[in-house]
Formats: sequence, C-alpha cells, structure tokens
Amino acid sequence: MGWTDHSSFTFNSPKFGDNELVKFYIRPKTIYILIKELTEKEKLISKNLYKFVIGKKSIEFNSNIELIKLIIEHGACKEEYQRHFKINKLLK
Repeated sequence: MGWTDHSSFTFNSPKFGDNELVKFYIRPKTIYILIKELTEKEKLISKNLYKFVIGKKSIEFNSNIELIKLIIEHGACKEEYQRHFKINKLLK
C-alpha cells in the first residue's frame, strides 16, 4: 500500500519528533501520515495503543480493522489502492 517501516532507517528516512514511537509512515500527497505508538503517559489515559497521525490531527486506534478504515477514509495509500477502494465502494 506504500507504507514504509520506520524502524529500518535508510539514508533518506525522514525524522519525526518521538522518532522511536513512529512505526510506519507514508507520504501520499504532500504531507506525511504516521502510525505511532502511544507514549507511556498516553497509555495510562487511553485504552488504545496507537495513533494515526495526519499533520497535526491524530486519531487513536487499537485494531487492524480500525486502521484499514482510517487508511481508506483518508486515502493513506498509493494511488492504485485508492482507485481500488473507490471502485469497490461503487460496486457495493
């Protein structure tokens, strides 16, 4: 889908605040979209384990189903997958 594992740094890997908490990232248009693990302090408050971060907006989630819904809703994948999701939605 175009997501990159952030733990396997390459020469041109982007740097983010709380770099060790970033698990995956993608840049479908002009903004990075991240999947981050919650900090220990955030875990005390929330029942979720991860955040889906788009710019300054973040949405907490806990399951793969929620993640897939977020990816589809925000078009957080390569264009070929976005096209697939749009066609699939029309066929339903």
